Parts: sequence; C-alpha cells; structure tokens
Amino acid sequence: MLLIGIGLGIVLLVQIICVLALIDQYKGILQIRNQLRLRDDAVDLEIAEMGVDASEAGLPPPFSSEEGVVGVLFSTRCASCFSVAEGFKGRVPAGAWAIIAGSEPQCKEFQERVGLTGDRVLADVDGRIADKLRVRTFPSALLFARGELTAAKSVPSYRELRHVINDWHSRPLIANANEGNGSDGH
Repeated sequence: MLLIGIGLGIVLLVQIICVLALIDQYKGILQIRNQLRLRDDAVDLEIAEMGVDASEAGLPPPFSSEEGVVGVLFSTRCASCFSVAEGFKGRVPAGAWAIIAGSEPQCKEFQERVGLTGDRVLADVDGRIADKLRVRTFPSALLFARGELTAAKSVPSYRELRHVINDWHSRPLIANANEGNGSDGH
C-alpha cells in the first residue's frame, strides 16, 4: 500500500511539473508575440465605399433582404485566408457567407483545398465584388444591414472571425430609430 501511495505521489509531482512547464512555455510565446508586435485582433477597416448597396456590388439578394449578413472576404493569394477558411471545417457559420476573390480556377481550387461547399459560398471571379467595395485587406469580415455595408474588420484568425460574427449578431445590427433623441424607446 505504501508503494502505491509513493507511486501516486510521484505521478502527481510529474503532472504538476508538466503543467508548470506548459505555463512557462505559454509565457514565453506571449513574450515573443509582444516583442515582434504580432497581433491576433480584429481591426476596424476604413473602407471608402461604406454604405454601398450590396446589390450594386454584385452580392446575392440575402445581403439586401436580411437584417444583417456577414460576408467573409477571402483572397486566393492570401495564406491567412486559407488558414481562416480551414477553420470553417467545410461549413460557413450561420449568418455568414464566404466570398472568395480570384480567377474562376483559383476560386475552385481554394474551395477544394479548404473543403468549402454550400449555397453560402460565393466565387468573386476576378475580384469584382472586392473591387466595387474597395476592400484591399484579406481576410476581412463585412457587415451588411438591410443591404448596406455598415462595418468592416480584418480577421487574422478563425478565432477572431468567430468573435466578430458573434459580436455583430449579439447586438442590434441597426441603431434604434429613437437613439439620440432622448427617448428610451418605450
């Protein structure tokens, strides 16, 4: 019985040492990220065409008819675009569309490589939609409310993309008409 207790004590000690080593590794990674000024935050994008109508940009009807739709814009020439799209695991998140900018063969190759299929995957052949919206940052998330482009963010990781989509869908996408006039809306 004494040997079992000693054995369990040794196993527990090894586990504690391993956890402390992992914590130290994590702190080291954070220091490296800070030194290199690496960011994994979604950043607001300044887009000249904010307020542009979705149908004018060539987007399908749901962008104009639904209360708020997120278009995730990928480029076929962007390494982080592949990484973010692979986070979808073949399915575009609810409330979002994947828009892939590139030539037709490049768009097909991108879809095959990341396994994206479905009716909410759109090929932006030759980047016409991205050009009309004047988006030059990839990957980016674009919020459309009642057909108008209302917000845009860069999304350097799938984790950040999920935060952006969840944030945009958990708050009102359109400001209350009574805001700012002293009325509380009741």
